[in-house]
Amino acid sequence: MDDIEAKHIVAFEAYLIDIARAKHVKMLDAIEEKGVLDDKLESAVQKCIEDAKASFDSGKGARAKVIATKKDVKEIAKRASAKKGAKKTSKAKKKSAKGKKKS
Repeated sequence: MDDIEAKHIVAFEAYLIDIARAKHVKMLDAIEEKGVLDDKLESAVQKCIEDAKASFDSGKGARAKVIATKKDVKEIAKRASAKKGAKKTSKAKKKSAKGKKKS
């Protein structure tokens, strides 16, 4: 990131996070699932950074807008729905386990 001016690092970091959430959802899921960066994930992170650098406009202020495609929005919605379902399942299992302990 040596090519990003120091005064723009905070804005770039925010933009990078937005890009990752909008366009690199599978990469974020893999990082969360694995908990470590293997060579494949490290390459995906580098690609995400390069994508962000290519579209970052430091003149836009603290938060440049990320334009998400319909495909990106569907993927984000699918991911959010899956997480909600997993939380509900986890809560139901905990509730069931508490009920069994009382017996």
